[in-house]
Amino acid sequence: MVKLDQQQRPAAMSNFSEHGTYVPRIFMLDSEGSLLADITSGNQRYPFFYSARQLVTIKTAMRKAVEG
Repeated sequence: MVKLDQQQRPAAMSNFSEHGTYVPRIFMLDSEGSLLADITSGNQRYPFFYSARQLVTIKTAMRKAVEG
């Protein structure tokens, strides 16, 4: 998991612009840095937003990303 500030590193965030511009967004990446687009929060409107109430959901997403 990587934290990027979209205002300080807009070029890095441009790779993910097709997935919205809302913040915060949490993306799961593979070891090459490619987006694992099938791992989402389950929210259809904001698929990469995980609320503080979704601790189990984010843990599940992280496990899925690690297990590949």
